[in-house]
Amino acid sequence: MSTKDSIVACLMVPTKLIDDLCDEYCVDFSESDVCYMLNCCAGDCFHKHHYRDFGGMLVLLVMCEIVDKYTDVLDEDKFDYDINGAYSAIIYDGVRIESKQQLDEIYNRMLERNLTYNN
Repeated sequence: MSTKDSIVACLMVPTKLIDDLCDEYCVDFSESDVCYMLNCCAGDCFHKHHYRDFGGMLVLLVMCEIVDKYTDVLDEDKFDYDINGAYSAIIYDGVRIESKQQLDEIYNRMLERNLTYNN
């Protein structure tokens, strides 16, 4: 099973956002507690009935790691999380973000705006 499959199976959250982001970021999780938990729960110790407590927390941790990568340009205070099973999403400035492309578009728009202001 690939790392991506492990994460998705482990979280039991087939969200577009998590799915999009796993390939790009899971390597960066390798030294973190998040990865330790992902590896753990991808094994026998994870059971479906733990999802609400354990899976939800993991989704949040993964999202926090992801958000951390965008906060050099985006305002951290504008991020929120909607942890809701298959419909989990990151919310930025009131907008539900359900794909990496969406997050990148906002990031690039703000980056361009910042560059314009700074020049």
